[in-house]
Amino acid sequence: MTEERYEDLIWLWENETSSEETQEWREELTPEEEALVENWDNGFLNGLARMYYDIQKSDRQLPAQVQLDSAARESEQRNAERVQAAALNLLEEEMEV
Repeated sequence: MTEERYEDLIWLWENETSSEETQEWREELTPEEEALVENWDNGFLNGLARMYYDIQKSDRQLPAQVQLDSAARESEQRNAERVQAAALNLLEEEMEV
């Protein structure tokens, strides 16, 4: 296959839509070209499936991450309150002296 034909196929494939007119070029492919285009189709479908999986995975992780962030903020708040209470105790003790 020539480089020019390869580039033509890429252009046709990238500009294909669900419209039948943009898919007519597939009817004229040689077996070699058919295999190449099938490989592109499969790569696209695999990428689309992977993107869907990643989105679903991140949607499931988001609530867990929110819970972890919330727990961390609560822990930091408790630690800050303890430090503040300890500092007040020290000030009170120094004022008594």
